[in-house]
Amino acid sequence: MVGLTNRQEADIKRLFLASAILVAASAGLAAEQPGTGDPQAGFAYAKEVCANCHAISDYASPVPAATPFDKIAISKSAEALFAWMHSTHPTMPNIALTQQDLNDVIAYILSLKADGQSGDR
Repeated sequence: MVGLTNRQEADIKRLFLASAILVAASAGLAAEQPGTGDPQAGFAYAKEVCANCHAISDYASPVPAATPFDKIAISKSAEALFAWMHSTHPTMPNIALTQQDLNDVIAYILSLKADGQSGDR
């Protein structure tokens, strides 16, 4: 590159590489977006797996630090839930959900926001 110092060239190359990585990562996420789930199936899954820590209906959370699903519903969008559940958290077990289970659980959580109350669906 004409007129640039070695450092400037290296900085441009790093910026280009970081941009390429970001584009590739974005493409991967775009291919795997939240889909349409079944709130009833999500409730059944949550009752079996998530209820060990979270309040998934009208009962208190078995683990007080675990946010109740109705509170999560108020504060998160489908996209935010999708991203949240694809990342690891130090206080949450690493549970591998199928894409359909993930869509179902997200649909269930969002159904709590839709009707403004928690409870069995």
